[in-house]
Amino acid sequence: MGGSLPLEDSLFWTLITSSYLHTDALHLIVNCLLLMQIMPMVECDLGRSRTFALYTLAGVSGSLASVLAGETYFLGASGGLSGLVGAGIVIGWKAHHTFGYSLLLRNAAWAAPNLALSFLIPGEVSSADHPGGFIGGMLWTTWFLSRDPLVSLLHKPLAEICCRATLICLALGSFHGLLRVSQAVYHPEISEAVARDPGSGTARQDRANAYHRQGDIAAALVDLAEALRLNPSNPDINAQRGSMLCGQNRYEECIADLNIAIANGIDNADIRNERAWALVELGRPRKALPDAERSLELRADYLPALDTRGHIWEALGQKAKAIADYRAVLSRNPDVQESQEGLNRLLPLPSQ
Repeated sequence: MGGSLPLEDSLFWTLITSSYLHTDALHLIVNCLLLMQIMPMVECDLGRSRTFALYTLAGVSGSLASVLAGETYFLGASGGLSGLVGAGIVIGWKAHHTFGYSLLLRNAAWAAPNLALSFLIPGEVSSADHPGGFIGGMLWTTWFLSRDPLVSLLHKPLAEICCRATLICLALGSFHGLLRVSQAVYHPEISEAVARDPGSGTARQDRANAYHRQGDIAAALVDLAEALRLNPSNPDINAQRGSMLCGQNRYEECIADLNIAIANGIDNADIRNERAWALVELGRPRKALPDAERSLELRADYLPALDTRGHIWEALGQKAKAIADYRAVLSRNPDVQESQEGLNRLLPLPSQ
C-alpha cells in the first residue's frame, strides 16, 4: 500500500508495489481489462521494453504525486494505467494520420472521466495518482518518441532496471507482509481486534493500539484513519491519532486532531500537554502557554507539563521561570534529559 505514511516509515518499495495491490477482486478485474485494452495499442508503437518501462515509471510518478499531495494511503494501478492513456494521446498526436487521430480521441475519452473522478470523488479515488501518472506517461512517451540517440541506447537497460526494481520491491513488500502476519500470529490481539467486527471503528482502534504497542506506527495510523471514516463523530479517535502524530513530529496534523478532541470535551493533562509541546515545536510559545497551564491545573504533579512550561518560558525569554520549572522537574526525576539540557543552556557550567 502506498501513501505518505508508508513512505515516512521508510517503506520506499511502496512507490512501486502499490500499483500491484488492489482493494478487492472487482478493482483488480476492472484494471486488468483496462490494461488489456490500452497496453497493446501503446506497445505497437513503443515496443515491449519501452512500454513496460513506461508503465513502471508512470506508476512511480503517480505514487510520488499522491505522496506530495499528502494522501495518507492509496493502492491500485491507476498511475500506470493513466500513464498508458497519456502515452496513447501523445502517440496519436504525433502520428498525423487517421489511425493516429482515432487513437488520440479514444485515449482522450478514457482520460477525461478518470481525471474527473479524481477530483469529484477525492475520498474514494486518488486525486493525485491519476493526473500524476497521466503527466508522467506523456513526458516519458515524448522522450521515447524523440530522436534523442540516448533512447535507442538506454531503453532496454531502463526496462531491465524497472523489471529488477519491481521484483526487488515486490520481494521486500512480501517479506514485510509476512512479518506483519507473524506479528498477528504471535500477538493475536492484532488480528482478533478487527476479526470480531470488521466494520467497527472501535475494533480498528483496538488494532491500532496493538500495532502501536508493537511499534508499527504507520499501520496504527492507517487503522485510525479507517476508524474515523467508520465513526467520524468519535473524538477519542482524534485524541488517539493526535497523540501518535505528535510522537512522529507531525505537529500541524497533531494539533488539528487534538483541537477536535478538546472541542468535543476530551480535556486531560496528557492532551493539553501534547498540544502545548506541538505548539512549542512550531515556534508558537505564547499560544502554548495556556495549554501547559491547563495541563498543570488538571494534574499539578505532571512532570512532562512542567518541562513543557519550562521550554515555553525559555522561548519567551523568562529565564528565572524556566529555571524554576526545570529544577522542579529534576528535583523529582533527575533523569529527565530535556529538563537537564534546558538547565544547562540557561546555567552553563563554569569554565575550568
